[in-house]
Formats: sequence, C-alpha cells, structure tokens
Amino acid sequence: MRMRLVFLHPPLDARPSGGNVFNRRMIAQARESGFPLESVEVAPNGSVPPLPRDAIVLWDSLLLEDLPHCPTAPDGPIHGLLVHYVPFLNPLLDADRRNEQRDPFERAAERIRFFIATGLSIRHLLERRYPGKPAFLCEPAVDAAFLAARQASGKRSTNQPVQIATVANLLPAKGLTELLEILAGLGHCDWAWHVAGDDRIDPNYARRFRSRVADLGLQTRIFLHGVLDTPELARLLGAMDVFAFASRYEAYGMALAEAAAVGLPIVTTDVGEAARIVRHGETGFVVPLADREAFRNGLERLLSERDLRRRYRSRLLRNTPRTWDAAFVGFRNAVEAVALRLRGRTAYVQDI
Repeated sequence: MRMRLVFLHPPLDARPSGGNVFNRRMIAQARESGFPLESVEVAPNGSVPPLPRDAIVLWDSLLLEDLPHCPTAPDGPIHGLLVHYVPFLNPLLDADRRNEQRDPFERAAERIRFFIATGLSIRHLLERRYPGKPAFLCEPAVDAAFLAARQASGKRSTNQPVQIATVANLLPAKGLTELLEILAGLGHCDWAWHVAGDDRIDPNYARRFRSRVADLGLQTRIFLHGVLDTPELARLLGAMDVFAFASRYEAYGMALAEAAAVGLPIVTTDVGEAARIVRHGETGFVVPLADREAFRNGLERLLSERDLRRRYRSRLLRNTPRTWDAAFVGFRNAVEAVALRLRGRTAYVQDI
C-alpha cells in the first residue's frame, strides 16, 4: 500500500506570506519528485472535503483563523499540523485577542498527532507545550533567483545614497513605523528606504504609515514597492546595500534568509531564527526586541561604514544557502517518519 498524504491549505494565490511560499514550494517539489502528496485548497470559511481514512492529513496552520474546528475528527486518518507560526505569541495582541488566537490553535493541537514546524524555536515551543506529540522540523529555503542576484549586489556607484531594503507586509507587527522613526533620526546619513510588501491587508495601518512618512517629509526618500514576485524581489535586493528588519514576531524569517543569500548586511530584531541567519558582529547586527537604541546604532554603522558593509557582504557570500530541494527532503522525511512511528507499518512509506 502506498502512503497517502493529503495537504489541506489556503488557496496558493492567497495573500503573500512566507507560509504561502513554503506551501507552494513543497507542493511543487512533491509533484516533481513523484511524492504522493494530494494538494487540497480550502477557501476561507469553506467546507473540508471527505478525508480518506487510510491517509495522513496535514493541516496548514494558516487555516486556523477561518476554520475553528480544524482538524475535524481525531479518528480515521492521522492528522498533523504544519505550523508556520504560533499566532497567539504575537506580542502586539491584547489579552482578549490573544485568547481568540489561542483557542483554535489549542483545539487543533488536541486533535492532531504530530507537528511539522518551519522554525527551530517553534519546534522547541511545541515540544514543551505538547509533550508526547512528535514535532518535526522543516525550515524554508532560498530561491535560486536570490543567488543569481548576488552578481548585481555591491556593484553600485558610491555616489548614490545607501539603499536600504525591508521585505514585510504593512502590518503593525512588522515594526515598520518604529523603523521609520529610527530612519528619521538618521537624517544626517544619505539613505533611501525601499519597502516591499502588501499594503492591502491592514489598510488603516498602511494609511497611517503613509501619513507619518508625509509628516516627516520623507516622501522622496521612501519607496513602497507593493507585492513583488520572486524575480522582481530578487532584482530589488540585488540593487540594495543594507537590509533592515524590525519585526516584532517571526517563526523563521524567510526575508532575512533571502537578504543574506543576496549578500546584504543586515540589522534585525532578535525574532524567529534571526540569530542563526545573521552572525552578530560578523554579517550584521541582531538586537533585542525592545532595544531601539541598539537597532539605531547598528543601522547607523551599516549606513556610514562602507568598509564594514563590504566585509559583511564578503562573509555572507561564502555561505551556501539551503535549497528548496534540501528543504523538501526534510518535509518528506518528516511525513515518512510519521508513517513509521504512528502507523507502525512500513508499507506506508513509499520507496522514492
């Protein structure tokens, strides 16, 4: 008998996010390799199709806000949860909203039998919070387009302002307003800031952000690029000098991995796997979440010290980022381990 893996996830053309990119990549890799993954899109508030009893069913955590009863049943198939992030850990949530976010996650965690986490810190949290339920790790990778962008990175004219990039949707948790205020205080440096991300998710926040840019008189130094596809984003990063990331909460930090792959020195808050992606004092600066002054100091150094940027970039370019082929091996191994561990039947593991 061949193993059947049914992956329930939001539409693949849903709002841009690291989780959405991860899903698309795993599905594409499964198809290319012949791995038996059945992709099932679940629309917001949509119904879940009948699930085969002989399958492993992997629910995407991105569904939890729209499907409060996910997963639907503990019997029959083996249910698991792909965890991109734990929503109630967002530090910007008030107590009521945190409880609203926690309830569907806890209900799902009670009914599933395993987790796949896309970040090491998330895996450790799941292991502590739900002992006895295996948590496997499958971290994201970097698209080849970002490696190609290395050729352009670092070759710009020194007469131009230092080009700063941030890749983040316009949301309060991404710390864009805080970063804006820091940059406003660095007016003595010659910089331009480019932000790539969706401004439609929270229109009120996006409106306030634009208004603050205008209040500070920075319209000519700040460029909002909206949502970019992978080749466009890679080209943008290839034209940058520095990557700044002031997010308040991440599970992994795919934007950091992509910036590092291009060779951009980074200043970031200590979120997700930032401390593993960025070597503090060697390829960039990783600062405590609440230490705004440390963030400012790190950013000012990267803006003002060209030789420092060159050294950090040289170190970054010695690294070989993880490929999506390698990431899929982790995903496949996790599912096969579930089949062996929870079914106890080797017949469920396909010889790939």
